[in-house]
Amino acid sequence: MGLNAIEIIMALEDEFRIDLPDKELADVRTVGDLYEVVMAKLGRPVGDGVCMTSRVFYRLRRGLQEVTGLRRRDITPATPLAEALPAWARRRRWGTWSESAGVALPQLQLPRPLAIAVGLATLLICLGLAWSLYQADIAWYVAWPLVVVWWLPVVLVVAAVQKLASPLAVLFPTGVRTVGDLAPA
Repeated sequence: MGLNAIEIIMALEDEFRIDLPDKELADVRTVGDLYEVVMAKLGRPVGDGVCMTSRVFYRLRRGLQEVTGLRRRDITPATPLAEALPAWARRRRWGTWSESAGVALPQLQLPRPLAIAVGLATLLICLGLAWSLYQADIAWYVAWPLVVVWWLPVVLVVAAVQKLASPLAVLFPTGVRTVGDLAPA
């Protein structure tokens, strides 16, 4: 092995915190061979040569067929999600599709005006808390425990508002417009 190869092996050992003895590297001739040795050391199975993007797409398509009743040939990577999942049924079908396909889909998003309203409500609650502490004219060493105690209800209110607003989340995640956008590249 040349100096460059030794440096690569050392970098792999450091990065993955593994030991690559010379006897295990004796048959390594290609990057693919090295990949297999590293994956074996990490205890991860080496891929079977199947494209993961294709595998995920086929699972998504099968799940979408089950959820919507669309025909197999009508679902391609270019199929617009808005056509397959209309807004009126999107929230319910999105979760069912994820379960049916066995793929963790990203969360649907709130409409922008509603997301802004939730954010502004949170900000106003926080400003109200800060203003009330300022008006109380309390020493800082007394105010800090109050801030901690008062923040707990604020966090709970924010979580409750987000939970209550979640059924209104019907927009696809940013950058996701087609079935193919959900399959990793």
